[in-house]
Amino acid sequence: VKVYARNPQIDSAQVLLACIEDPEEKVRAEAAHGLGYFASREAIDKLEQALKDPSWNVRLEAAWSLKRMGESGRLILEKQKPEADRIAYETV
Repeated sequence: VKVYARNPQIDSAQVLLACIEDPEEKVRAEAAHGLGYFASREAIDKLEQALKDPSWNVRLEAAWSLKRMGESGRLILEKQKPEADRIAYETV
């Protein structure tokens, strides 16, 4: 997953979309990082869901990825309430 996340290729998106729901926290965090390079509706939706992940690292990577996506990701981050997740909120 790390190779797909750090070296994004055309076929990386599908692998990362599947891995964002992996039981292992490190796999989800890498997938969240890598999805930041794919501004598709599906990637944005998965990253928005990842902002509610039980793992702080996954939430942080999802927030940074959404920020890298520009306007569409920033709008999702702006919708976050500070009391729900301070990290996602402060990433904006």
